[in-house]
Amino acid sequence: MDKLFMCGFFADGKNIYNGQAIKTHETYNLLKDKFGKEKIDYVDTYNWKKRPLNLIKNFFVKAKKAGYIIMLPAHNGVKVFSLLLLIAKKIFKCKIYYDVIGGWLPEMTKKNIKLEKRLKRFDGIWVETKNMKAALENQGFTNIGIVPNFKNITPLKEEELIFNTEKPFKFCFFARVTKEKGVEEAVKAIKEINKKYGNNTAVLDIYGPVNSDYTEGFEKLKVSFDKSIRYMGVVPPEKSVETIKNYFALLFPTKFYTEGVPGTIVDAYAAGVPVITSRWQSCFDIFEENITGRSFEFENYEDFFEKLSEAVGQPEDFLKMKKNCINLSASYTPEYAIKKIEKLFDKN
Repeated sequence: MDKLFMCGFFADGKNIYNGQAIKTHETYNLLKDKFGKEKIDYVDTYNWKKRPLNLIKNFFVKAKKAGYIIMLPAHNGVKVFSLLLLIAKKIFKCKIYYDVIGGWLPEMTKKNIKLEKRLKRFDGIWVETKNMKAALENQGFTNIGIVPNFKNITPLKEEELIFNTEKPFKFCFFARVTKEKGVEEAVKAIKEINKKYGNNTAVLDIYGPVNSDYTEGFEKLKVSFDKSIRYMGVVPPEKSVETIKNYFALLFPTKFYTEGVPGTIVDAYAAGVPVITSRWQSCFDIFEENITGRSFEFENYEDFFEKLSEAVGQPEDFLKMKKNCINLSASYTPEYAIKKIEKLFDKN
């Protein structure tokens, strides 16, 4: 195996636990474990705009030694780093790949013909869902492969599942804390469930880093919390299963229609916890109705509240789904992902 070189959002030493940083680190560790630490190098694109010349110099020094380059840039960096990879490909005759985080790429390439043409010259683009693959192939891409999101976490065994239907029903929100992820709807719904069914019916614990542009908004939201709502801070990725396993269900009322395979759902499955989710564009690539939870119409609060009401009204239905969740988690492990990646490398 030739040397691998990754260009991505590592945010080393910053304790950033968003999906971008987590997937970048997980991919690095996966490739390191498979091919050996001596075979892989990387540059960190975190805050690259503050040191562009230094980053570009570092990029080409490392690219010169690589047979394969993989980029995992943040949304705003894809235009710049795709160009750098194409230059490296031309100069060093290496193979270049784009490991896409999230589901927004088809919308971006549809609007940006220059970027579309650039990415079609890559040796491979790895997307998280069948929906994304189909959308890009409809735009004429022929280099698309699927590598589902994954996490290096140990799913619970069946005998470790926690079955509890005593009130209050414990719900959690486990994602970036931002308006677009639906945290405000989650808070509103739990409060209204208690108003409708009695004050001790449900509680909600919120986990995750608060987006910098939502700090003020979240402080205002916290003022409205009653005793049924708590903000629990940030949990390190390796403790996700241990934390989520104690909950009755995970709430994911996302307003991002172009989600890929959300890490929070991967975490929930590994913890054997069903999900109540909005139906984003690629929802059914990872979610199975009445098998791993319940879904509601995208951005339809009334439907969300109805599904939440059904959950607390018929808790035994949710308990039956717990085993399904851990069974499905096998599709989001490092072992599954590396088999996919190796096949895509072999194609080239």
